[in-house]
Amino acid sequence: TSGPTSGPTSEPTSGPTSEPTSGPTSEPTSGPTSEPTNGPTIMFRSEVERILADYAPLDQGTMTWLTETSTWKPAEGDANSDYLWLERYGLALLYLSTNGPSWYYTGNWLTNKPVCEWYGVYTCPGPEKRLDLNYNNLQGFLPTALFELTALTQLRLKFNQLTGSIPSSFGNLSSLWALDLKNNQLTGTIPSSIGNLSGVIYMYLNDNQLTGTIPSSIDNLNNLHDIHLNDNQLTGTIPPSIGNLSNLNILNLYYNELTGSIPTLTQTIQQCNLW
Repeated sequence: TSGPTSGPTSEPTSGPTSEPTSGPTSEPTSGPTSEPTNGPTIMFRSEVERILADYAPLDQGTMTWLTETSTWKPAEGDANSDYLWLERYGLALLYLSTNGPSWYYTGNWLTNKPVCEWYGVYTCPGPEKRLDLNYNNLQGFLPTALFELTALTQLRLKFNQLTGSIPSSFGNLSSLWALDLKNNQLTGTIPSSIGNLSGVIYMYLNDNQLTGTIPSSIDNLNNLHDIHLNDNQLTGTIPPSIGNLSNLNILNLYYNELTGSIPTLTQTIQQCNLW
C-alpha cells in the first residue's frame, strides 16, 4: 500500500500543476484577449473618422474620448446620425479647448449622456438649437468645428475669457438668429463670411479686441435688428451699405478707430452710437 500512495500522488502534485499555472494561463491572457478588445475599437474609430472626414484634421484627444471613453451612439436608423456625431465631437472639442474642468458649471459634459443633457445645451431630442454658456469661465479658443453645427439658432458665450480669432467657418451657422460673444478677449478681424448669416437678428461682438475693418458683406444681413461692435479696435470707414439694412434698430460702433463719413441710415434706427 505504501508504494502506490507515495509514488503517483507526488508527481501530479508538484509537476503537472506547476506547468499549467505558469505556462498555458499566461498566453490566453496576454494574447487572445487583446484582439477582441482593440480590434472592434479600431474599426469603430475608423468609422467615426470616416463620418467626420470633411472636418479633418480631427483632434485626436477628442476622438479618443468620442470613440473609446464615451459609450453613446445615435439611435439606430436615425436620419441625423452623421450630424449627431459632428455635434458631439464639436461640443466635446469646445470643452477641451476652453479648459472645461475649470468651468463654473459642467453638468454632464463629457459623460455618456446625450449632449442635450449637458449644461447649457438645449434641447432634447437633437439636433441642438441653442448653446448658452454665458458667465461660465471658458478660457481658450473657439474650435472651428463649433461653427460647423449648422442647426444652431443661438450661440451665447458672453462674459468668458475666450481668446484667438473668429474662424472663417463662422459663416456656416446658416440657421443662426442670435450671436452673443461680447466681453471676451477675441482678436483678429471679423470674417467676411459674416455675410452668410442671413438669418441673424441680434449680433453682439462688442468689448473684445477685434481689429481690421467692418466687412462690406454685412449688407447681406437683411434681418439684422441689433448690431453691437463697440469697444473694439476696428479701423477704416463704416460701409455705406449698412444704411440699407431696413430692419436695423440698434447700431453701436463707438470706442473704435473708425474714420470717414457717416452713411445715410434707415429711419427704423432708434439707437445709433458711432463714435
